[in-house]
Amino acid sequence: MKVGEDYIGVTTPFYCNDGKGNFLFNKRSKKCRDEQGKWDTGGGKLEFGLTPEENVLKEVKEEYGCKGIIQKSIPPFTLFRTNNIKKTHWIVFPFLVKVKKSEVKIGDPVEIDELGWFRLNKLPTPLHPGVSYTLKHHKKYFRDSRSSVSSIPTQTMGTVVIVLSGNKIMLGKRKNSYGAGLYGLPGGRVESSEKLVDCAKRELTEETGLKVNRLNYVGVVRDLHEDYSFMHFVFLCKSYKGKPCLKEPDKCEAWEWFARNKIPTNILPGHKAAIEIFLNPSRANVNEVSSV
Repeated sequence: MKVGEDYIGVTTPFYCNDGKGNFLFNKRSKKCRDEQGKWDTGGGKLEFGLTPEENVLKEVKEEYGCKGIIQKSIPPFTLFRTNNIKKTHWIVFPFLVKVKKSEVKIGDPVEIDELGWFRLNKLPTPLHPGVSYTLKHHKKYFRDSRSSVSSIPTQTMGTVVIVLSGNKIMLGKRKNSYGAGLYGLPGGRVESSEKLVDCAKRELTEETGLKVNRLNYVGVVRDLHEDYSFMHFVFLCKSYKGKPCLKEPDKCEAWEWFARNKIPTNILPGHKAAIEIFLNPSRANVNEVSSV
């Protein structure tokens, strides 16, 4: 099983800069897994037991041999590519990181051919597709790279499942927990070393008793709170075994079915956004809502 090919991968790329508008790039060697010869900024898959922020600082040290200071996070996105005819699927959590130019060196000579400092208006070519996407869609974050370091809210990941029965979607009214009195989709936080799709299946069974073999990936919602952000990875369930039952009566009043055009207004913002990207597939990249 290969990450990014056989199951969705999560990566934490970083954009190192000196705080004066100069950005650090590395040229990928022929021994890299993919995108050989292209200019990249650095990054790696999210390791077990690490937060995205911890993962970034670890990778900066390994690749560039220096310490870094996280300036800010850039909105995550879904990246689809084709690698040797095989399609790849990654969820990308980018960060801006400030480093000292005098401390930077090649920390991984096997995968890095050379380093270079560049202004954003004079970048090297060809660029890694993930870098191209980030620079194109999130320019405003790079304009502020000269500003002082800001605090980064903790990012937590979880899954929600849209269960269909004909033209209806299943929702439960929450109680005794966050969002009490509001409707929501079945789902929950990803456990350590757990794949996203396995989390979605587990939460669905734990909360509703439904068993499913296959789920379809829909998209991602970033739910912004005052001191943290929650990433909802959205899955669709069209075929399942059993009937929904109340498995956690201390957390949910009942499971109910609603027509797609009659979704209740008293629903968790992140879950509402999840349903919206399902109903409007063109929006199914990364959507942000605020629960502040």
